[in-house]
Amino acid sequence: MKLFRILSVTLFVFIQLSAHSQVKKAGPWSIGIGFNFVDNDGYPFSRLLKAKEGWSGLPFPNTITVGYKYNKRVSFEFSESMNSFKAGTIINQGVLKVNQFFINTNLNGKFHFNSLENKLTWFDPYASVGAGMTCMAKVVSFYPTVGLGSNFWVSKHLGVNVQSMANFRVSNTNSNFLIHMLTFKYRY
Repeated sequence: MKLFRILSVTLFVFIQLSAHSQVKKAGPWSIGIGFNFVDNDGYPFSRLLKAKEGWSGLPFPNTITVGYKYNKRVSFEFSESMNSFKAGTIINQGVLKVNQFFINTNLNGKFHFNSLENKLTWFDPYASVGAGMTCMAKVVSFYPTVGLGSNFWVSKHLGVNVQSMANFRVSNTNSNFLIHMLTFKYRY
């Protein structure tokens, strides 16, 4: 019920923003707020859909994004998200003994596929590549990232973004993980 209220308020704010900007053309900038879920159980593909056991998420918006569309095919996005892993959650093929706070920061470049045809203005799929940083248990780790996602534009200014990103291990102090996001976007 609490999640429904939060989603309702977020949707109401975006509808109000859209109503006030109907006359303006959408600009290159976008901002977003939403949710993320981290899959860091250490079994990247064999347990992909076992969300209850291996995914961690919060019941309130925990992701913010700022994007810039450079041209029809290329955009850039900065995202900041936080999460919490509860004791008992499967992390890196083991069970977490204490609660852990998790922060993830990413800067990605995106290649938009729809710009090749430009037929469906509401459907905007893309592939992304970039770099990320996490902080968990006072350990900072850096990652290369790749991802797939899509924006679904309900108006010139309002959209919903769905994406999944893989973060790859580059040292022995961290591990691969997936982060899935659902974000409400406003472009201006």
